[in-house]
Amino acid sequence: MWLLASLLCLTPLQAHIDCMYVVGIMGENFTFPVQIDQRVVEPVWKKNKDIVAEWEEQNKPTYFDPLRNRSVLMENGSLTIFNLKKDDAGTYMLQYWDSVKDHYLDFKLDVLDSLPEPNISCSISDDELVLNCTARFQGSLSYTWKLSNKPHSHQNQELSIPLKHVGTTTKATCIIKFSQTRRSSEISLIQCLPEEKGNRSRDSLIGAFVLTAIILVGILVFLCRKGPFLQRGLLARQSPACSDPWGDFKRFRTLFTFEYHIISASMFLWVVAVSLSGNPAFQHIPYSPQFSFICKLSEIAFCVLVHVGGVKQ
Repeated sequence: MWLLASLLCLTPLQAHIDCMYVVGIMGENFTFPVQIDQRVVEPVWKKNKDIVAEWEEQNKPTYFDPLRNRSVLMENGSLTIFNLKKDDAGTYMLQYWDSVKDHYLDFKLDVLDSLPEPNISCSISDDELVLNCTARFQGSLSYTWKLSNKPHSHQNQELSIPLKHVGTTTKATCIIKFSQTRRSSEISLIQCLPEEKGNRSRDSLIGAFVLTAIILVGILVFLCRKGPFLQRGLLARQSPACSDPWGDFKRFRTLFTFEYHIISASMFLWVVAVSLSGNPAFQHIPYSPQFSFICKLSEIAFCVLVHVGGVKQ
């Protein structure tokens, strides 16, 4: 990972030579961008005038502190430093021979802090959800946004999404990149919606379920008093109180299998239809405490229904 810029470097051998400014990130691997079209003979790398790596002909490469055991010298003269440290910053020089004369390449290496994970903030402006991605870093970063429900990416630090397109399961990922290093952060768009809107949706959900439960119980009580349910018998109970709600519910399900499945299928289809409507509150029904409360309320309603039938008989 590196960036280049033309500088002037002073060496004891030459007054002025071209110098490449390169940047690495702490903790990452870094390879000096050596591009030599001819055969490299006996390459020698120096840092601040001290030899750190050399390759004498017919021998293997030799490494010296501070790059011993954390660098590799290739046949083309390139040098790679592993697990870059702040102390690795400095002026490096590659000296090599091409069977005719010596050549020199100089690099000025700067080591930046590790690339942090980006921070994502969100706000609502007019009818749009605005996402902003930031990261504290010394270098110039590129930003990319990706949405879980869309295949395309957006090359910008800020992303605006119409509120009508914000799905409750949609997630947004911000990716920052410096050279070849990437970091990313993710956010669920539902948490960016106003709290009041979510509360109103949940209140509507509770009201709709309670209303549906009342209607169903009213219909069943009406049918029970008219007689069709009691004609099958076996529903009367001797105890004056509802001591076993779950048992009553299971007996109801066993004796009135057809009616039970009709009611269950109707409620299921109703929930599915509302979920597909896109209301954020309804898409989390299976995990909400309100839904658990409604289930308990339905069990009590069935228990009351059975006892109403028992009193009539």
